[in-house]
Amino acid sequence: MTYVHFFNRRDFLKKAGGTVSLLPIIDHFLPSIVKSEEKILEKIKINSPHIAKLLKDMDSKGYRFLSVPWKDGEFLHLIIKAIRALNVLEVGTSHGFSSIWIGLALEETEGHLLTIEINEEH
Repeated sequence: MTYVHFFNRRDFLKKAGGTVSLLPIIDHFLPSIVKSEEKILEKIKINSPHIAKLLKDMDSKGYRFLSVPWKDGEFLHLIIKAIRALNVLEVGTSHGFSSIWIGLALEETEGHLLTIEINEEH
């Protein structure tokens, strides 16, 4: 009998943190991260106030769509810029909240996003 233990995302990051060693990246970028959402939106290159409003609206309704939390979106944005990613694959799009965060980071790295979602309608 094989035993498989599933972690939620935050537990996985806590347990894998020592192995993956993201601390140097986080320590490097931590001073530039601001706590309030408004200041973060100013810091992140957003070409339109409509995108800022959309992110806030989607975050307030995210519980309905199993979206990543706001802070996870910021983290994805930070990591993509930190490693200067050029190609990102997102599996499980939901309603696109994390896709927007990823896309904003990829605008700066001039990268591309491929995102897929299961269509349960037959």
